[in-house]
Amino acid sequence: MNAVLVKVILGHSARISDHYSGKHHLSIEEIRSQYHASMYRIAITEETNGSRIVKLEEQVKVQEEEHRALVEELASLRASSSTKDKTIQILNEQAADLARRVETMGPRMGSQGHNSENFSPARQKAELLLET
Repeated sequence: MNAVLVKVILGHSARISDHYSGKHHLSIEEIRSQYHASMYRIAITEETNGSRIVKLEEQVKVQEEEHRALVEELASLRASSSTKDKTIQILNEQAADLARRVETMGPRMGSQGHNSENFSPARQKAELLLET
C-alpha cells in the first residue's frame, strides 16, 4: 500500500510542480516531505487514531438520528396536545349550547301542557358537562 501512496503522491506533486513552476521532476527530499506530510491524513490505523475517528463519526450519526426522532416526537406531542385542547373547547361549546336548548325548551314544553320536570335529567347532564 505504501508504494501506491508514494506513486500517488509523486504524481500529484509532479502535476502541482509542473503547473506552478514548470519543474518536471522532484528531488528525493521533496518526495519524502510530501510523503511524510500526507501520511497522517491518509493512514487509518490504531496508531493514528483513525479507528477512533470512525467511531466518533458513527456516534455522531446515531446522536443525529436520535435528535431527529425526538424532534418528531415532540412535534407530534404538541400536535396531539393542540388537538386535545380543541376537542375540549368544542365539547364545552356543545355542552353550553345543549344547556341553552334545555333552558329554552323547558318553558315552551310547560306551556304546551308537558311537565318540564321531565327535562331535569337532561338539564343536570348539561350542567355536569359544563362543570367539567
